[in-house]
Amino acid sequence: CCFSEKRSRVQLTDCAVDSQGLQICASGSDGSVRVWSGVDWSLSCTLHHNSDQPLSCCGFGPESDLLVAGTETGSLLIWDVSSESCVLVVERAHKAALSCCKFSPHGAMLATGSLDGSVRLWALPDGQSILSMSGHGGTAVNSVAFSPCGQLVASCGDDGFVHTSQVFNGERTNSFQGTGAPLHDVCFGMDLIVSVGSNAQAWIWAICEGVVSKRSRLPCPGAKSNFDFTRSSLCQKSGLLAASGTNGALWLWSIAAGGKHLLTLRGHEGTVCTGCRILPCGTKLVSAASDGSIAVWDTTSAANQAKQHAIATADKTPKQTSPKPQPQVSASEWVGHQSDKVAELYKERARVSKLVANFDGLAAEVVAESQKAQSEVRAAFKQAAQQRSKASSSAQPSIQVELMHRLVDDITAALGDPSASSDAMVSLIRSSDACLSSSHSKSNAAHTLKDAAISAATTTKHRAHAQPQPQPQ
Repeated sequence: CCFSEKRSRVQLTDCAVDSQGLQICASGSDGSVRVWSGVDWSLSCTLHHNSDQPLSCCGFGPESDLLVAGTETGSLLIWDVSSESCVLVVERAHKAALSCCKFSPHGAMLATGSLDGSVRLWALPDGQSILSMSGHGGTAVNSVAFSPCGQLVASCGDDGFVHTSQVFNGERTNSFQGTGAPLHDVCFGMDLIVSVGSNAQAWIWAICEGVVSKRSRLPCPGAKSNFDFTRSSLCQKSGLLAASGTNGALWLWSIAAGGKHLLTLRGHEGTVCTGCRILPCGTKLVSAASDGSIAVWDTTSAANQAKQHAIATADKTPKQTSPKPQPQVSASEWVGHQSDKVAELYKERARVSKLVANFDGLAAEVVAESQKAQSEVRAAFKQAAQQRSKASSSAQPSIQVELMHRLVDDITAALGDPSASSDAMVSLIRSSDACLSSSHSKSNAAHTLKDAAISAATTTKHRAHAQPQPQPQ
């Protein structure tokens, strides 16, 4: 153990390390966050807010300038470490205590999980809520983590599931489960997800193209099943995975060796180890406990073992054989070879030109046939139109005669005395027959018929007036 400090009457609930390994911090039940130097382990500052609400989690931003903490009343606090001032307060960010809080890799977002069963994403620096998710069946959410690219957020909870979702729309991309017992922490690797929880379960899920391809449970030699893992930390540089337990112990595995157990550290006996973080160098491990103690461990031996496992694994990977060198050729042979290629290209060009010419001939034939077909169709339409005109002209006289005869009947009935107008009717019919047999148009024939009818009617009326009226007796 490189460094150890204990605060009486204060329970440490979580610990964190900045991205450069220059600062470590721990949140406490007294509502404060203590910050130490990662170089000489001296206390740098103690961050407070106006109230003494107990803090439940903490974490550094990617630029090491901001520090976030969550309270047991559901509030969210962000400090500027350099000025030691609280720059953002979100009251009642959740309906219950915050259990976890993590910055995105680029620092543009913040993810929080709560005992109310929800996961929320916040935009920075204004602290506006941009997304809320609930997918753990109403049970507590114990941990959240961003993927290295920042496009996915993972969460685990008391329902025993790990869910991964898109940060832009909350769409779930994966969901997997261990033994069904509660899971307390989750963290991302480059192509894997690690989660630890109750009954000493520690899992590695290998991810291939967004799909879980393999699941393996990490061994815990000599451990009893009546303890739970609380937090975990994964170091990409050294290939180390660490987990803290309720029995006060710290467990280390080698990811490169497929999860081989390397070391068990015991320094918090009789208390609950509430958090652990591996420094970016991979040779230091920070742990916090509920008795108020914080410790820094030297994990150089474990890191060296992990590196050796990584080298051994790389050596076992089949190497790709390099292609056999091609025999060298002389300049004249190379020129001859290129000349043959040019001749083949010219032959191919001639073949293509012939195909194009044949295609042009076929296209001309198709155009000629199309024009001929169009001419035949036009002639057929013209002949049909002529026949329809002839049929209309041959049927018209009979219709005209019928109309004329109807007109004669109407005039005769209007005169009131058919016998007196017989001569006029005979004259009218003769006039109409003469009109129909003439070469006048339809309109001329109608006018001639009208004039003849008027003349006949006038003549008949004059005759009727000229006859002597019978004298009364």
